[in-house]
Amino acid sequence: MNDPIFIGGLERSGKTYMRMLLAGHPRLTFSCRTNLWTSHFERHGDLTQPANLKRCLAALMKSKHIRALGPDLPRLERELGAGPVTYGRLFALIHEQHARATGKARWGDQTEFIEQKADDIFAAHPDARMIHMLCDPRDRYEAMLHKSHRRVGLGVATARWRISALLAQRNQVKYPGRYKVIRYEDMASHPQTTLCETCEFLGEDFLPEMLTMQGEARFEGLNRDAEDGGPLTAQYIGRYRLGLGARDIAYIQKQVGGLMSAFGYALEPIQFSWRERLRFHLLDETVNSLEGLGWQIKGLTKNI
Repeated sequence: MNDPIFIGGLERSGKTYMRMLLAGHPRLTFSCRTNLWTSHFERHGDLTQPANLKRCLAALMKSKHIRALGPDLPRLERELGAGPVTYGRLFALIHEQHARATGKARWGDQTEFIEQKADDIFAAHPDARMIHMLCDPRDRYEAMLHKSHRRVGLGVATARWRISALLAQRNQVKYPGRYKVIRYEDMASHPQTTLCETCEFLGEDFLPEMLTMQGEARFEGLNRDAEDGGPLTAQYIGRYRLGLGARDIAYIQKQVGGLMSAFGYALEPIQFSWRERLRFHLLDETVNSLEGLGWQIKGLTKNI
């Protein structure tokens, strides 16, 4: 099987770890943050028109992550002209060039929130495989507080998680056998079991050395082997209890508690005094919900 692999999910959900685990397979190569489907699909007009194709290629080459794949533009145009001139085929040819250059048989791509494009991707690649990483929204928000360049408000973070989780439910039903939802917590707690199941889903052999993530700079000098579970650790699971206040936890659970339960995340009991409850309902809930709604409206407007 040489069909493409897509890794999606929100930031701070384990996408990078999954990519690094799978990239340890000798048949697989992965790109990350190319944003081909989320930023460029159908954004440059009909690619059968030479001017549109040139504009599209120029826009793609502005991305350092796409340039890192080393696309040969003249060859790309020749190969594209030998068949249907579509966005899906253009994106695939870029990855195929890179896979050939690296001596790998199969390519994959890690892109944040690519689950939004599942219908378009499976229309272009009917036998593709998509992995959707999901993380406890409380832990995810707590982790985001430590990333100043990616920090967003609680309302936006919760609204994004809700949409991603709803897409996870919808897509795995619509594309059985081709779409797999993996919780970060399962990957971190049981890496070998999770990776074995993932390899089976992808139609690839599991190799124990994949767990060590060899060649990844961030893990150089880390003395952990495959029998240890590799560099993955479960120490960050449940960290929200130390880093989030009760009102933040209560807001997340009120907004997406049903979805959390559907994916196996237990809800935390929260006890408020009457004053805290009043502040939560009149201030916290209103402000955060308006913030989340504003993000959704802005996102819809950008897609019109």
